Amino acid sequence: MELNWMVWVLALGVPLAHADECNNALAAFDYAQASQLAQAQLVAAPADPVARMCAARAAYETGHFADALQHLRAVEQQRPQVELRTYAYNWLTVTLRRLGRAEDAAKVLEPIVPGMKVKDDQQYYDRLMMYKGAKKPEELLAPGRDPVSEATLAYGVANWHLYNGRKD
Repeated sequence: MELNWMVWVLALGVPLAHADECNNALAAFDYAQASQLAQAQLVAAPADPVARMCAARAAYETGHFADALQHLRAVEQQRPQVELRTYAYNWLTVTLRRLGRAEDAAKVLEPIVPGMKVKDDQQYYDRLMMYKGAKKPEELLAPGRDPVSEATLAYGVANWHLYNGRKD
């Protein structure tokens, strides 16, 4: 019985370790490495939503929006839990906007409502609320957050300005 428990821990740990490697590559702006890691994981586990998200981010950040959309739609079809959904819907919304599909992006935002219980991805939820018009960009840029949260929110605000035609 103890052996079975250890096998399960190891089996579950591999995708998590892969996710960390992929997220580390994204954080280092090494999108080629992130894409390679994601693709390798998708060969082993084609439905892995974390690997799909990593592949989507790598594609998005390199301007391959149609490829990003394909991965994001695959994640969406799995009906992820709130945390992953918040993250995925953020990237799905901005990808559709970058593809010029504002109406489709608005449909993605329909299930995002005030008061959703989001534990780990609050910044992405705040970005979604801004994209939806329920928060102002200035609210997201209020001081007093940790540096990673500030950068995450500032990126969302800058992206919002970009796809709304405000490039200055």
